[in-house]
Amino acid sequence: MTVLELINNLKAKDLYSDSVKKGIISTSINYQYEMYNYYQTRLTVNAEFCNSKTRSFEETEEAFDCSEMTIRRSIKFMES
Repeated sequence: MTVLELINNLKAKDLYSDSVKKGIISTSINYQYEMYNYYQTRLTVNAEFCNSKTRSFEETEEAFDCSEMTIRRSIKFMES
């Protein structure tokens, strides 16, 4: 089971936000989750463009003020 699936299961049971508030789930994991979701949303929105992946990385970089490598690490972490 991937980290993303675990988080989605917690969200389905309404336990995720309480877990973050109580410190059971670290804020860095929450940050990576938010970044991953934002990137996936941008990828869907930019699907009509020929360079949708690059464009989505750039938009996520701007929104989270981070590098492309940080986004790639978040994607890898969430899908592992």
